[in-house]
Amino acid sequence: MTSISEYEQKRLLHISWAGGKDVLNNVDIIWYNLVDFAVRNFCDGIESPGRRGWEKVFKRFNAKLAYQVYEVMFD
Repeated sequence: MTSISEYEQKRLLHISWAGGKDVLNNVDIIWYNLVDFAVRNFCDGIESPGRRGWEKVFKRFNAKLAYQVYEVMFD
């Protein structure tokens, strides 16, 4: 699921979540389609929150860690 996030100095395609058994097998095709979509929608880049395991996937696309997300769960 994606959306476009408008920040003060940039416009980014935001990948809310990705998963499923075939995602990792098709990550190159998915990535290039996301980049194409982002460029056609005048985005400056792509952002995606994710667990640490996604770091090895994003590393191949020259991604860098920009921020972390913390959560607090209620009982």
